[in-house]
Amino acid sequence: MILSGLCYAQSKSINGKITGANNLPIDGVAIVLYDAAKNIVTYTITNELGIYNMEAAIQENYVLEVTHISYLKQTRIITGAVSYTHLRAHETRHDL
Repeated sequence: MILSGLCYAQSKSINGKITGANNLPIDGVAIVLYDAAKNIVTYTITNELGIYNMEAAIQENYVLEVTHISYLKQTRIITGAVSYTHLRAHETRHDL
């Protein structure tokens, strides 16, 4: 919310888990949070359990981008109400 030219935002913890088709956790997945202007707000990677955690001041709909070299890129809209996201990664096909 903008009041008298000042921006007030609450910092929020955003966390989740990334798993593959076999429901096993995926380590080393890049998680990037973008604002509406496509600026990077924060980023992290998943741990060996596929879990990630980040803090961000969400003022509007942000985009959470999930990438890994062996899986298709996924994006989700993150609002101030959402704090946990579980995504299932889909493997890429390499037809050579």
